[in-house]
Amino acid sequence: PAHSGEDVLAATVRLLRLALWGNAANLNDMMRLRGHEALGAALQEQPSLLTPAVVRELLPLVGLPAPLETGQVMDSEGQVARHAGVVANQEACKHLLIDPRLWRSAPPASAALAYRALERALVATARPGAGSLEHGEALAADNAATLRSVNLAAFLCLHLRQPRLSLIVARAGVALLEAFLVHSPRRQDLKELAQLILVADAKQDATPSPPDAAATTGDAKTVQEKTVQEKTVQEDGSGGFRRVQEERGP
Repeated sequence: PAHSGEDVLAATVRLLRLALWGNAANLNDMMRLRGHEALGAALQEQPSLLTPAVVRELLPLVGLPAPLETGQVMDSEGQVARHAGVVANQEACKHLLIDPRLWRSAPPASAALAYRALERALVATARPGAGSLEHGEALAADNAATLRSVNLAAFLCLHLRQPRLSLIVARAGVALLEAFLVHSPRRQDLKELAQLILVADAKQDATPSPPDAAATTGDAKTVQEKTVQEKTVQEDGSGGFRRVQEERGP
């Protein structure tokens, strides 16, 4: 049977993950050749291929378990994960998750999936077989430190300021930002948050309120008089096309 482009890409990334997992030599070569950066650049060229299935294969490259449809999460070995994961590969995180160019035109569900995986890595929980809550808190703090080094707050605030942002992405992004700021935010992190709030307030203030009926009736004639219409007429006698602009003055 024919396979779609995203199926092929997901399978390719899965093979890459298996080749890198537990193999220090392969991982070193990947870092030396800047392979994560090259993969991120390729995904930017074809954002429609960055489907949830592909994101599920990218997350283990970073060190995060991939969520399954059952609600469980899968670790880098393909087993059900017992913890929220470790952001172990900073280069993979930087180029495959924390890059706004990846998500500008990607499916919203994919960005939301990545954000939720990062959020889980920042929330301290105790799971059976995963150690104590204190261990979970230390792991979450380490993940926060790593994400701080790749400027997660700046990335999120930049992405959340994008126009026509999907609601599912906005909710997941805000939840991730909230989980991140719990871990002793820097002054720069708070500055980015303040800028995000100011931009959101400015957008709200700039939203025009609906006019009342009296103003609409009174201005209707003025608006009509100042209307400039452009229309394209069909072929003229010489076989060309001409554009006519009609302006109605007072």
